[in-house]
Amino acid sequence: MVFKNLLPSRKAPFWKRAFAYVIDLIAISIVLSPLKNFELKQESLSSLYQFLINNPGIAGNFILTTLIAIIVTLLYFSLLEFKLKQTLGKLIMRIEVKSLTKDLAFPQSLLRNITKISTLLLLIDYLYALFNHTNQRFFEKISYTEVIEKWER
Repeated sequence: MVFKNLLPSRKAPFWKRAFAYVIDLIAISIVLSPLKNFELKQESLSSLYQFLINNPGIAGNFILTTLIAIIVTLLYFSLLEFKLKQTLGKLIMRIEVKSLTKDLAFPQSLLRNITKISTLLLLIDYLYALFNHTNQRFFEKISYTEVIEKWER
């Protein structure tokens, strides 16, 4: 439709964003499932640290596995949003990323997704969105992006 760009964009509701993220987590866990063999189950950080100190061979695998998981997660979100404006979850929930400046650039996409490497950072980022009238996460705000509902073509 010729007039699509003239239509106002509507911010995506929080519940759609949350469901999209859950779908994305499922997709990432499927991609990373071959790495499950290296998963370590420890009751606390101190016991994990002690275990890794006592088992240097396993420690190397653990660090490598963690780095691979971080890189895959960042690339999944950043590249898909940069190229398609959507991840699998956003596609299913009919929402997309929009730059507030001009066309979405890869550094914007990477910056808005950097919190996805840490559950604590992501939680703080989403709490910011919950208590902010724009429904924007802090890292969306500093990357000049937002998530909007996708218009039908």
